[in-house]
Amino acid sequence: TVALVIDIKSVGSAAAGEDASGLWQRLRERLTDKQVGVLTRQSSEKPRELVRLLREWIAAKPERKLLVMFDEADNFLDADSKSGFRDVTLLRDLMNDTNRRFKVVFTGLHNVQRFNGIPNQPLAHFGGIQIGPLEPDAAYELIKRPFERLGYRFEEPGTILRILSYTNYHPGLIQLFCHALLERLHQSIDTDPPYTVRQLDVEAVYRDSTVQRSITERLDWTLALDMRYQAIAWSLVYDQSQSADGYARAYPPAELLRLLRQNWAQGFEPVMADELRGLLDEMQGLGILVRDAEGQYRLRSPNLVRLMGSEDDIFERLAELSRQQAPIVFDADSHHASLEGSYNYSPLTHAQERRLATPQFGVALIFANRALGWTRLPEALARMIRDRAGDSCLNQIPSTITMADQLVPWLRHFVDEHQNIRRMIVYQEVTAADPFIEERIDAAIQFCRERSKTKNRFLRIVFLFNAEATSYWVSINGAARDKLEQLSDAVVFPARWNRQGIRQLLDQHQKLGSEDAQKVLLSTTGGWMTLIDTVFTRGRSADDLRVAAGTVDAALGDVASGLRQNFRAELEIEQNIDALALMRAIDTLGGVPVDALTPDLVDVKGLTEERLTAACELLLRLGCLERDDSGTLRAEPVAARVLFA
Repeated sequence: TVALVIDIKSVGSAAAGEDASGLWQRLRERLTDKQVGVLTRQSSEKPRELVRLLREWIAAKPERKLLVMFDEADNFLDADSKSGFRDVTLLRDLMNDTNRRFKVVFTGLHNVQRFNGIPNQPLAHFGGIQIGPLEPDAAYELIKRPFERLGYRFEEPGTILRILSYTNYHPGLIQLFCHALLERLHQSIDTDPPYTVRQLDVEAVYRDSTVQRSITERLDWTLALDMRYQAIAWSLVYDQSQSADGYARAYPPAELLRLLRQNWAQGFEPVMADELRGLLDEMQGLGILVRDAEGQYRLRSPNLVRLMGSEDDIFERLAELSRQQAPIVFDADSHHASLEGSYNYSPLTHAQERRLATPQFGVALIFANRALGWTRLPEALARMIRDRAGDSCLNQIPSTITMADQLVPWLRHFVDEHQNIRRMIVYQEVTAADPFIEERIDAAIQFCRERSKTKNRFLRIVFLFNAEATSYWVSINGAARDKLEQLSDAVVFPARWNRQGIRQLLDQHQKLGSEDAQKVLLSTTGGWMTLIDTVFTRGRSADDLRVAAGTVDAALGDVASGLRQNFRAELEIEQNIDALALMRAIDTLGGVPVDALTPDLVDVKGLTEERLTAACELLLRLGCLERDDSGTLRAEPVAARVLFA
């Protein structure tokens, strides 16, 4: 049995100038080391040849095992995702071929967390472990047992709990604090054991400026993984600084998004609610936030504020952050999984799939029109849940189930009938104004809550809203709608494809992927899935899609063309008079700041604030409006062109 730890922090790093294939060179160097001796110095470093040699080495003796642990893998996984996980696939196949006598483990920070959550990437079905704050019993023992072995006894149990409150149950902070405490205690030993650890000793260590600075630095490292983590944590502190609740207030995602846009417009104005939910869940995994039973988020502990530094320090950092540019997003989050067919891709990004695939019983709401790929959503869900183990299934909830008291018995029967299935998705298409949809969603949420402690099983109940149903949904009572979305585990708006997604598509189909080619394809199609399909179909035999994009551009400008008429119908907003008029007004004005949006701007008689808000929300969810980093609403150019030009 051979076990190796290999640091690959610079592999895949643009700053280090080393691409993803550098992993194989690192692996070969270790395997040919004399102390390891798995391979000879003459062994090739070509990936497929190296895999073949490893397969032969393992097969030579039935007791042979090789464990390779790649540390600091964030850059590598990000880089490999751009090639469709080419290198990870080779490693995965070697694991399968050797019945896991060869095993690979990747460790890292937030990119590894995000990577592991992408369904159906090569290592997804091997599972992952997220290391966060310790459970209370384990954290208590981590303090108590080592001190007892060294001859110390705590004056009272509350002394240990005080340490846990100061360190937020984070193992690294516990180690740091207890090391400083032990050093202090050693200085005053003048008797035989057992020695007493007193409350005043703990308080003295906590007041020590060196300890406080070290703890603050450790927490800063976590928040600095993503600038948006910093903005969220600091905004929560800033907003509660004058309150009397000790930083314990919980925030609905919608309210938190408004707060973040006030504090850092460039970072959060373009962010939609479903994307924010993903960030909040990541911070929950890191032990910074918790989500309560009402679907609201708060700081995991008020003591986190003290760990971050003084209020003045936090306010100063937030003010400085407010002047920064938005961070570059994780590229793989913008990619889309391939479905059956040459140019058939999921409307869902990897980031959205990750939010839908959280392993628990829960409810998800998805809103889209045909132009964004609504008709492909069932196939996308099937692709997302499919795995080799054969222990997954996708079922459609019959359209005849319209009442809550029909849905719950159906769900119970379905779960009981599939006792041997570990991962399940059931979905219902909502295709029109549905006066009972609120009750069904609420019943589904309550059903999942009853099963929340179910171990080793996953059920996602998904409601797929088309454009007409979305129009109805955004028009109902705002408070009731927000509450149901807040209690749902995922609320997803399949978006238009962005530059990173288009680059991925060009690379995977070996088309010219220059910056200009990406720019032409994005400007011609607006990132609308159905138009991207058309460009790829017309340019099927060409290496350069810019010519095909030109023919699509011309057709979209021709009032009589079938392509223009079809795309116009796929947008599915012409039947909504309020939404169409609002989009026309914004397009005519060239953009309208959100806070300047009033019914007077729209040529619809009797338009109320409530109807205006509903129309705006509909257009945002269906991709027809964009919100830039200054908070200005603009009509999506390609959609506006076919609707109004």
